[in-house]
This record gives sequence, structure tokens and C-alpha cells, in this order.
Amino acid sequence: METRHLNIVKILYQHQHEYMNSISIAKLLGCSSKTIRENIKVINETSKENGFVIFIKKSKGYQLNITDEGKFNYFLNERFLKDENLNFNNQDSRIRFIMKKLLLDNHYTKLESLSESLFVSVGTLKNDMIEMKRILARYEIEVVSRPNYGMKLIGKEFQIRYAIAEFLLNNQHLNIGFTEDDISSVKSYLVKLLRKYQIEIPEVKLDNLVTHINIAIVRIKNQLMVEQQFQIDDLPLTNELSQFFDELILFVEKRFDLTLPIKEKDYLYIHFVTTGIMNEGNMIQKNNVIDSMITHMLDHIKLIFYLDLITDNTLKKNLYLHLSTSINRYKYKMNIRNPMLNEIKKNYPFAFDIALVASKMIEKDLKVQISESEVGYLALHFEMALNRIENEKEKLKVILVCNSGLTSSQLIKYKLIQNFGNQIQITEIIELYNIHRAQLEHSDLIISTVPINDDVSLPILYVNPIMSQLDSDKIQRYIDLKDSRHSEELIEIIELNKKINSKDELLEYLGKQLKNKNLIHNNFIDSVKEREYHASTAYGNLVAIPHPLMPLAKQTFIYIITMDKPIAWEDKEVQIIFCLGLKKNTTINLEKVYQNLAEIINDYSKVLKLLEADSKESFKKIFSP
Repeated sequence: METRHLNIVKILYQHQHEYMNSISIAKLLGCSSKTIRENIKVINETSKENGFVIFIKKSKGYQLNITDEGKFNYFLNERFLKDENLNFNNQDSRIRFIMKKLLLDNHYTKLESLSESLFVSVGTLKNDMIEMKRILARYEIEVVSRPNYGMKLIGKEFQIRYAIAEFLLNNQHLNIGFTEDDISSVKSYLVKLLRKYQIEIPEVKLDNLVTHINIAIVRIKNQLMVEQQFQIDDLPLTNELSQFFDELILFVEKRFDLTLPIKEKDYLYIHFVTTGIMNEGNMIQKNNVIDSMITHMLDHIKLIFYLDLITDNTLKKNLYLHLSTSINRYKYKMNIRNPMLNEIKKNYPFAFDIALVASKMIEKDLKVQISESEVGYLALHFEMALNRIENEKEKLKVILVCNSGLTSSQLIKYKLIQNFGNQIQITEIIELYNIHRAQLEHSDLIISTVPINDDVSLPILYVNPIMSQLDSDKIQRYIDLKDSRHSEELIEIIELNKKINSKDELLEYLGKQLKNKNLIHNNFIDSVKEREYHASTAYGNLVAIPHPLMPLAKQTFIYIITMDKPIAWEDKEVQIIFCLGLKKNTTINLEKVYQNLAEIINDYSKVLKLLEADSKESFKKIFSP
């Protein structure tokens, strides 16, 4: 079929529920309406064998009618993917092609046929299949082969749907069988119901629900039904939410002309209640198991990170609401896509690590597996808790002594608030001659632009009347030293321009060096690898921060290695690593260390400067942990 023929089918498929005249189609394709009419005649000569026919209605135009869903979906996958301009010299593109074909076709496919379609050898595809099997194993989906038939996927239907949602919909150009009209109609009706029942949910969770509804519709139309029995009795809804769900089901059945079996309704029910639609106001009963699990989780976080979140009632409430709707999602491995995941990992690495430890506790308590996307959503709750700690932290009370007049003193005050507003509180601004009247007993520090000869009971920092960066640095050093969490020294090791060829080689080298320096316990590198298994520490911009899941160092350190060239690290490239090791009961301010690393991750120009550093001294000038 010619490219223009394919494009005509695409356009009519996207407007499946309406008529389009030849002039409208011609405008979209840049040809004459006569050409469109002639092309449609040619398309209809073979369309029935592909499961569709293009109807014509006088004065209205053309409409695509699908006569066989299975054949038509096969046609979509076989024809449209060849027109997606994927680079098949790239393994990721080949895997996407094969994944789509196997996930959607539901019949055997020969490796030789794929080899011809992708213009690569069977040997290359066999290597691709190893990686693809690893991806599919996350969903408990197997690739089975049958002599003379080829291969197909075997797995529970609801797991196949999750794989479609997670893998294919992250690649927007891959069409999976529903139109823009389908998406917008379901979303519009959901928004209408949300407004009617005065419920708010995050946009990303709304989109996830829309996605899973549309995938279910496509699969049901192809007679691919969920067979799993879902236990929904432990997720009771209020009468209002039950009515909401019933209205949604009626709309879906009417809009797409189908009758949903009970198991399919239960499947959508689980998705419905785990979107965040439930809140304190519409939960029927309290779950003491979740309360106990949260307490256990926060106790463990305190042991690992020396961070006391147990008294944060806002965090506990938010975690309760999150977990009460998520437990069944975990139980049935109902993935929820997290489009913010990479940004969360880059900008909130400390919160993400806390969430990862929390997720391990949940997995242990509930005997479930939690995806990286779910960890990302948990991290947002912990990031908010960290922000509350920062905001509630007692500020240093400062007396400002200045002899240069009101304008000058106000300028210094402005500079201090601008640079240290969340760390200090200016309690008084006085002239030197009034120093004896100052409320010294209620203050922590004096910042002065003039020498103070009187005996005072507070430490004094001297700054210039026009504050410089050196003055700001001096104040920050004092604040850092004042914070008891900074009393322990962070051991810093730097190696530049190492010749390393792979992630495995790097971790092996790192382990040997750290053992030689007597900085780690024996299981340190094994724990680093386990941490990588749960979630990659490559955050983009050529940076990775490998570290274990718990304190396994003899001394707290940061080991920095730059490499002569980037190495592959999961789906990213890495050329600089910051390996973080913590000893038990460390007094280092972990949040501050992570904040400094996050600043580097998000500053590509700074990363490049670090890579260009030709000495440890020049590196240290750029990097300030």
C-alpha cells in the first residue's frame, strides 16, 4: 500500500466517528480532491482483507468502518509501524517495534519475518530478545516459541495491559488502536463527573485512568478479556462514589457499544479507586494495618537516615491516603505511569532515596513489588516533609550592628535576608554606641560592620558595609559549623580522567579502591548493585550517584571519579560519578549533601567544567560539597 493510501486510512481512522469529504482530506495531504477519490477506490479493492471498508455517503463524504477488529489491528501494526521512521540501527527502536507487534497481535510471529521487516540479522534480533524478555519479566509475561510457527507472548491479560500502558504509551508515536476521539471523549466525560461530584484528582492520575479505560476497550473489542478475579470487598465506596463509578461504566458501554463483563468492571473499579479519588471525606473505614505499617516505615527511615519524621502528622496523613488507595494497585501489579519520574530523581534525590527505603518496607510487609514510578510518587510526600523541616528549623537570632546610617543598615539587612532568610532572623539593628542595650540573652550572633571593643557574650562576625561574596561565604561557613549535623568531617576522594569501559568495571574498581582505603564493609558494593537494581542512580547530564541502600561505610565519604569518555549506565550515559558512603550514626547533614549534588545534576555547564578540570584543586574550586 502506498504512503498516501496509508495516510488516508490514518486520517479516517482518527475521525472514525464522523464523515470527512475529499476536499478536507486533500487539504491535509496536499493533493487534489480528485486524487483522494481515486485513491479511496484503490484502497477499497483490498480493504476487506485488512478488516475495514471506507463508506461513502452523498453530500457527507467518507467514513472508515472496521469490519474485523483483529485483522484491522494487525494491519495497523504491520503497516503503520513501517511508516514510523524508527531508526532500526538502534536496539531501543527495534525492541519497541517487536514489543508493539507481540503485545498487540496475539498470534505467532517468526523471527525471520521480523528480520526482514527491520533489515537486521536474526542473530542481532536474538540479542534484542534477551533484553526484551528482561523487560517483559517485570510483568510476568513470557515469550514462548513453537517450531514452524514462531513466537508469541503468554501472560495474564491484565499484566499485558499494564505492559502496553507502561511501555508503548511512553512512546507517543506508537499507535495502539484507539483514536484521539476515543481519548478525548472518555476524558471529557470523566472531567464532567469530577465536577458534578466536586472531586479533584491530579491530572496525571486522570490521564492514567483514561489510558487504562481505552486500553481495556480495545482489548475487549478484540475478545481479549481479563480472567483474574479481583478482591474488591476491601475497597468499599461511599454511595456518592459508587454512583460516580456506575455512571462512568454506563457511559463507556454506550459510547463504545459493548457490554462489560463483571471481571472487566472489577478491573476498572480497581483503577478507579486507586486514582486518588478517595480522600478523608469519602473513606468509609480506617485501616489500622496501614497505620501500623507507616509507623514501622518511619522508624526504619530514622535508623537509616537519622531523620525523625515520626512526629510529622501531615506526612502520616498523606502517606495513609496514598497507601489506602495504592495497596490494591501494588497487590495486582497495577502500574501507574509517572511522567515526572526523571525530574523527581534529578531534583529530589534525597527524598527519592527515602522513598526507596520506604518502598522496601512496604514490599516486605505486604509481600508485593513496587515500581520505580510508584517510588517517585512516594518521594513527593517525603520532599514536602523535608521542606516542612527546613521551614520549621529554628533560625539563628542575629543582632546587626552598623554605624553607616539607616540606608546602609537596611541594605545590609536586605542582603542578609536575601541570602540567609531561611537560616537567620534579624532581631535588632543598632548603632555601636547602643550595644549595651542589645538583647544579648535572646540572640545567637552579632554581625557588625564596625569593630566592637566592649565585652559581649556572643560570637561576632565582621562584614564590609557593602557586603561582598566573601562576607556571605563567611556567614554561611559559620551557620554550617553551628549546625551540629556538620560536626563530622566528610572524607572526599577525587580521581580524574580514569579509563573505564563499563558500569560493571567501574563498580568493581570502586569496590577495590574503597576496600584498600578501609572505608567500607564487605557488603557495600553488593548493596550498591542492589540499589541500582531497584532504581538507576544515573540522573542524566552524564552524572550518576551510586550508593548502597543503608549505611555500610566505616567513615562517611564521597568518592568522585571522572572518566575519559562516557559509559553506558542503563538508558543513560555517565562520565562522572559521586559515590556516597555513610557510616552508622553519621552527623553529616545528608539533605545538604544531596542538595549540592542535585544542583550539579541540573547544571550541565557545571558538569562540563568538572570534566574539564585537570587537577584536584581546580575540581574542588568548581565542586563544593
